[in-house]
Amino acid sequence: MVREGAGVGKPPNCTDFTAELGVSRRTVARDLDFLRDEERAPLEYDDARHGFRLTDETYALPPVSTGQTFTRPADFNAETYAKQAFGIVGGEAPIKVRLLFEPKLAVYITERDWHPSQEFQTHADGRVELRLETTGRKELVRWILSWMPDVKVLAPKSLRDRIAEKLRDGLRAQE
Repeated sequence: MVREGAGVGKPPNCTDFTAELGVSRRTVARDLDFLRDEERAPLEYDDARHGFRLTDETYALPPVSTGQTFTRPADFNAETYAKQAFGIVGGEAPIKVRLLFEPKLAVYITERDWHPSQEFQTHADGRVELRLETTGRKELVRWILSWMPDVKVLAPKSLRDRIAEKLRDGLRAQE
């Protein structure tokens, strides 16, 4: 993000990192300190532009060695993987998802690009059905839960069951 921010003239700050990465400000601060102090990243805060920047644009993180080798499967295609995933995590067998959103979310849901395969159908009662095919269940489950109680999983049943399980777990945690 630091390198990309420099390219558009706005270096990222802690608020940008927390929004992009979904972590707390403390986590961002700790990670930036680690990069600067332990990895010797040429990172500094620019008071005038209110963001972090690299003082050496050629800097790259050192490689991490696990002692293991990895061979990419011959049929792996990063572009296909990314298009099929919901968010950044994918790799599972594709599933066809059908979600039904309440009318109050119709405009917001239909005006966004959530997934390359998305298709919308507006029902007579104003509810909107979102259809997509994805390989990324973990992020999809969290995303669906974030819209509760204004979304219903129509298909597949395995996803509907997983959402119900997560909701039950959440209720139990509140007891």
